Amino acid sequence: MTSQTVTLNSVTVINDNNTETARDDRADRLRRFGEAIDAIRRRVEAEVGADDVRYVRRLDRFSHAMALVGRGLLALSVEPVGFFAGVGALWLHKQLQATEIGHMALHGAWDDLPGAERYASKRFRWDLPIDEASWRTGHNIKHHQYTNVAGRDPDIHFGTVRLTHHTPHRWYHRVQVVTAVAVTFPILRFT
Repeated sequence: MTSQTVTLNSVTVINDNNTETARDDRADRLRRFGEAIDAIRRRVEAEVGADDVRYVRRLDRFSHAMALVGRGLLALSVEPVGFFAGVGALWLHKQLQATEIGHMALHGAWDDLPGAERYASKRFRWDLPIDEASWRTGHNIKHHQYTNVAGRDPDIHFGTVRLTHHTPHRWYHRVQVVTAVAVTFPILRFT
């Protein structure tokens, strides 16, 4: 029997009994990788607890305080500075509710945590015109199953950031870095 050697993607495969060994090695590496990922998940899930509940409650109180401040400034301001401060406070409230609180709640980040029942994914209601059940399906299942895969991820063309050359180029993509930082800045402050 003669062996035939073939190089594919920087891996030399000998076409004889060693082919099965190479497959077994790859399967073993993938199994070990999966076990390592599962161990990370178990560790992170074990760390989620009372501190996280305090965090989301504190953040929610701050967010609602910003809503009250913003509405008060809009109602009482007689000059542009107060008006724009009110707009900024309301924007911060909506941003925190949509991204840091709502997004995490609908992902199930606080499910089954004592004291966080209000933020459980099946009960949480956004103060936004979004159907939570549709969002869970569209985002948790469709988006996260095919994250950033053109033609499969329904979120890939959403928003002001162009993630792939498959997204049609728009004028606002020229300032996407500035826009992304402005939108995420409030979130980064609280993490």
